[in-house]
Amino acid sequence: MEATPRKVPQKQTALLEVGGERLEVGKEKLNDLLL
Repeated sequence: MEATPRKVPQKQTALLEVGGERLEVGKEKLNDLLL
């Protein structure tokens, strides 16, 4: 999922990257809780 929209402000892409990292961390924590 690396399709980037054409006119995306730098701030938004940075926020999206941070959000993606948080999502990954959240998934790991969820997996830890479920295991």
